[in-house]
Amino acid sequence: MRKGVPVNERILVWAREKAGFAVEDVARYIDVSAEKIAAWESGNKLPTMNQLRTIAKFYHRPIITFFMSSPPIEKSCLKDFRTVGSHPTLSPSRFFSALKIKIEVLHDTLKEIAESEGNVINNYVGSISISTPIPEVVEKLNELLDWDDNIRRTTHTPRELFNELRNRALRAGILVVLKRDLGSHHSKVSAEEFRGICIADDIVPLVVINPYDSSDRAWIFTLVHELVHILLGDSGISNDMMESSVDREIFCNKAAGEFLVPSEKLIKLAKRKEVDITFIDKLAESFLVSKFVISRRLLDVHLINKDNFKKISKRLYELWTEYQKKTKLNQKSVGPDPNKLAHFRIGERVLNLIINASDDGLISYSQASAAIDIKPSRFRAVLS
Repeated sequence: MRKGVPVNERILVWAREKAGFAVEDVARYIDVSAEKIAAWESGNKLPTMNQLRTIAKFYHRPIITFFMSSPPIEKSCLKDFRTVGSHPTLSPSRFFSALKIKIEVLHDTLKEIAESEGNVINNYVGSISISTPIPEVVEKLNELLDWDDNIRRTTHTPRELFNELRNRALRAGILVVLKRDLGSHHSKVSAEEFRGICIADDIVPLVVINPYDSSDRAWIFTLVHELVHILLGDSGISNDMMESSVDREIFCNKAAGEFLVPSEKLIKLAKRKEVDITFIDKLAESFLVSKFVISRRLLDVHLINKDNFKKISKRLYELWTEYQKKTKLNQKSVGPDPNKLAHFRIGERVLNLIINASDDGLISYSQASAAIDIKPSRFRAVLS
């Protein structure tokens, strides 16, 4: 008979509740009775080590957690800027709760490496406030990214524009990763729950983008939006980019919109034109942003009124929904190479930092694996 391990029953209860599970959910996953789970949580019985490993995986917690004398204090640095319509969101899904922990583990690992290498402080973090005029914020972004219209003209697709912005953010010391789940599609976190996260650390600023968002065009706006948060010195979570009622989100939206779709250029292109879906589509192709961003910018520069904006937004949402349905129907069963996909989403710079640090003994291989959600046996394949 396998021996039970002396876990702290209070931690078992705490971890389950934090993960958002009922006793019956855990029982089904582990394939034991709900009575047995209740007995573990009351301290009357003990799980085996194999059962504890399964529980830890299900709750997305390290095994050591269950032997602590009291639940760990989890103080997140992330403010919540999210809204649904005009209402703040309050209850994150269990997958998103776990994903936030993983993102902070990734950042802690990157910072540990940076501090061991003596990285310099980035003075642009927290260099503006929401009272800074939008043109000055755009100029700050131009300086940060070493950006101008000549560079913009060399990008011909949304993916090219996203990659160019991402690479220039990297040169400025800002790491940008795409993260959407806990390692499998079964644990995906929707774009409705978060589109972007930034950690405005002055040594290792980090931006995380949810690739489940609609397209490369959406990623572009999210990236610039989060860069403005870094200039503000904000660490937080964003989701409802275009219709947020949160002051700091509104400010970041305006700055990102002006950077990507300058008012002067937009007014010149739209002058004496009939603003309809077809024209918005042409503008979106010209600026390589989404139609939603174009419609919002047209409202910002008073080329359409609020009623027109609402009608256009409703129609754009209908078209987007139709497109999503068609895309799902036409999806191929064979997806992209998982190693190449991981390379793109994590980014070569982050991969090199973490894998080389584990090779050099600065961090353990298990720490590296936890930070990037990749088994050590795959490190070289993903990096190549």
